[in-house]
Amino acid sequence: IAKLSGGTWSFPDSANAPAQGSSIPPNSAVTRPQFVFDAANQLIHILTVSATPNFFLRYCAYNIGTDTYGSVVTSTIPANGFRMQLRSDGDLVVAHNGIALGDALKYVIISAGAFGSTGTLEAGSANVFYVPLDVVLDSGDLAHIGYNRIPAANLPNPTVSLKYITLDSGNTPGSPAVLNSATGSLTSDWLSPGLIWVAQD
Repeated sequence: IAKLSGGTWSFPDSANAPAQGSSIPPNSAVTRPQFVFDAANQLIHILTVSATPNFFLRYCAYNIGTDTYGSVVTSTIPANGFRMQLRSDGDLVVAHNGIALGDALKYVIISAGAFGSTGTLEAGSANVFYVPLDVVLDSGDLAHIGYNRIPAANLPNPTVSLKYITLDSGNTPGSPAVLNSATGSLTSDWLSPGLIWVAQD
């Protein structure tokens, strides 16, 4: 975390900042650290992965009042791509993939700094990998999750499906839906859309 104060940048408590492991192509963009601001508790929630070969999800929180990091908690959940969002009760919803072809798209809830058990959003399929793109929550704490389904066939120009699924506040997944599909390079901008929730009367 970098802090700008009075025109000067600083890196408070940098010795205790969580380390970030390297990434496995083609998911380098979605392996970058995730940050979510928790205004109620004045915390910045941080999600990263550990170093190779495990790529375990790891979590810590940065307190903006004291400019200090909390303890780093490393899970036993391997992931090469992940997205995170904050529920109204303070829990964090994480959508993540695995690190091998055929791994399922999963979710895990982080509650009070502790990782819960993983659940499946979409089952794994041979020679297919999933890339979580975004997680947004609506006013009822329903998580809306966008992700790509990428078959290994015809790389580097596979037919990619842009998909969507929900996860309710009781951690029950909805049914996966295909929003679009196209054949293109894994470096295409089409592969990295985001989601936005707009409340309407």
